[in-house]
Amino acid sequence: MVSVSFDRDRVLAALTFVDTVEWFDSPSVPDDLSVAWRRLAAQSDAVGRKDHALSMWGTDLRARLPRFGAVLEHHLLDVVPARLRFDDEGHLYLLYVTVDGTQPDDPYVVWMGSDPRTSGTTEPASWPLLPRELQTFERRVHPSWGCNHSPTDFGLVPPAEQVDLFRRDGFDVDPGGSPEEFVVGEYQGRPVDLSELTEISHGGGQHSLAVSPRFAPGEVVYRYEGDFEVGPVWPHLDLMFVSPYYAAADVEAAIAEIAARRDSR
Repeated sequence: MVSVSFDRDRVLAALTFVDTVEWFDSPSVPDDLSVAWRRLAAQSDAVGRKDHALSMWGTDLRARLPRFGAVLEHHLLDVVPARLRFDDEGHLYLLYVTVDGTQPDDPYVVWMGSDPRTSGTTEPASWPLLPRELQTFERRVHPSWGCNHSPTDFGLVPPAEQVDLFRRDGFDVDPGGSPEEFVVGEYQGRPVDLSELTEISHGGGQHSLAVSPRFAPGEVVYRYEGDFEVGPVWPHLDLMFVSPYYAAADVEAAIAEIAARRDSR
């Protein structure tokens, strides 16, 4: 069995939607594990596995996410391939086990990165709106990325699920003319409705980041309890990724900081 530096039972407890976790080490990897993940599993210790995993990320993306980059540098305990069983099926993920010092009774934030072979080849309509680094990550590293409570919580929605919010929420009529019930905010003095937004990240059932062809290149909207804040993608995405580690007041202060930087430009 692979040598790990965390409590597997508590990791399973942190993954609240998962029934079982099957861990993989080098002698017991399944035939359907990718070559890159086999090489990771073959590493003899946590340091080797972490280095291998982060080398797949490359430096460009981590440089764009300085807060989360610091989490990966200082709070990542181990990275291990595993099969998670939920919804009566098994799913391959890389599990990135990080320590959360703010919750002593629930010490882990466990990130799940899906197999890039599941990304498919179809590009959603939102694809050209994503920064190059995100496109590369979702195609070559992890199509979906999330922690603890779902495969995409506080992370990234996979390309196959990136549809406009009007369709995602199940409406079956055209929102033409932006009737009031579909308008969720305003951009440059004009209303924005659900059909113009595609969610790329969400967290906690309330936080959401979405792109739109209406926005300037590199902009997203942050939505939370009726707030509609358009700003640069990277600070908002960085904040989304680190939100599981912070109290709500810390997150609100960081959002205000992002808005202040935008307004000062």
